[in-house]
Amino acid sequence: MEVPAHIRIEVPVEEFGDAYAGQWVERRQRIGKPLVAKFDEMSKFFTDKKALEHGCKVLAEIYTDWSLTGDDGPLPKPWGNPEAFKALLDSDLDLSLWVLGQIHKPVVELVQPSKN
Repeated sequence: MEVPAHIRIEVPVEEFGDAYAGQWVERRQRIGKPLVAKFDEMSKFFTDKKALEHGCKVLAEIYTDWSLTGDDGPLPKPWGNPEAFKALLDSDLDLSLWVLGQIHKPVVELVQPSKN
């Protein structure tokens, strides 16, 4: 499966701390309504095993790469790998929620420098 055009998003150190310095995720540049709808229909992502399985498969179509690490070292790469998202969830819930939140952000917001 060919990796689509993507953008790199730095993990915000000011939000997560120095332990996350230099970590990033890459997300598809274009995320269409059908792909977002597949993910958004899973209201029980954190509590239902089937929803988790389905959600991780969808995320593996959205995230193309990352440099994320957990306490035991680098996390598995995400592209086409639903297990990577389970590893992320098991490693760091706050970072998992941040990664999930990047799906709905417009590209222009992700690539322009902060005005703060």
